[in-house]
Amino acid sequence: MTEIIQSSAVLPLTAIREDLSAQLEAFVQDREAFSPNTWRQLLSVMRISYQWAQKNSRSFLPMTSDDLRDYLTFLQASGRASSTISTHASLISMLHRNAGIQPPNTSPLVFRTLKKSTAQR
Repeated sequence: MTEIIQSSAVLPLTAIREDLSAQLEAFVQDREAFSPNTWRQLLSVMRISYQWAQKNSRSFLPMTSDDLRDYLTFLQASGRASSTISTHASLISMLHRNAGIQPPNTSPLVFRTLKKSTAQR
């Protein structure tokens, strides 16, 4: 994971404030606090959401509630299961919390998007 955090291909630290970088480094150092499966899922969600953000000229970290809503809508349009969409929202929130940033899924916009994804399945 350390290599991924330092890799500009996944998380461009040069574009992130130093305090955010320090928070993320501490998060990576404490990765044993999470199950290996949770950590693998987090890495996967980071890769997918970062690629989506880059392709759509959106913010990855921090991700706004509008960005997260559009990302979750993209996942739904791609045929992802509602449980997968919820997992993405939860892990993006976890990443933001551990980076010391307000999670984007606290917005009612995101809540309604998640509700729509479960209602349409």
